[in-house]
Amino acid sequence: LLKKSDYWNERYRGAPPSVITDYEITEYDDYKKSVSATLDGNCSALNGEEIVYWAKSSGTTGTSKYFPLTRTYMKEIARGSAPTSYWMLEHFPKMLSGKILTLSAFAGGMNPVSRIRQGFISNELSRLSYKYLKRFHAVSPDIFDVVDNEENTIRFLMQALASDVSLILSPTPLSALYLYEDIKKYRSVLLDKFRKMGTHPHVCAALESPDL
Repeated sequence: LLKKSDYWNERYRGAPPSVITDYEITEYDDYKKSVSATLDGNCSALNGEEIVYWAKSSGTTGTSKYFPLTRTYMKEIARGSAPTSYWMLEHFPKMLSGKILTLSAFAGGMNPVSRIRQGFISNELSRLSYKYLKRFHAVSPDIFDVVDNEENTIRFLMQALASDVSLILSPTPLSALYLYEDIKKYRSVLLDKFRKMGTHPHVCAALESPDL
């Protein structure tokens, strides 16, 4: 795959190393230009494969970065999901005593030129996690297919607060903070809906508390 890459062939003048450990350690700025040049295309400059998803970082360390995800990349991520789940179960045996709340970005739509799906990387990774622990998740999987708006945010919060959550999976610490801020923002709406349901008095008590 690396030999198919325009970027690596140019960097190593047509003779990229055959052993992965012989490659230099790079930073995003090293190949930012090559990545940016293919944003509206369908072929990754980094490995020559067809792009299946344009992932966007949250910008925690600065401005948001774009990454072209290909089938090989997705396959490697999927391979890591099973052992990661096993490690978590081994070290946190009570994690499945309740539901798992996965914090993820909503769907980001499509690139208008290439027609390739794009959005925050947490959205795509969350889809993969459902394959291994599907029945334990607090929110329905289709929540990751909808756009970011008030209606869908409230729907997510309703499902999350109505569940007995034993584990929160957050892509970054900021995601947990955003969850808390959204609960406070839609507090009155959530409280009204839960009161009408009449089935979650402990949630109503928490939403009514001045210490929320």
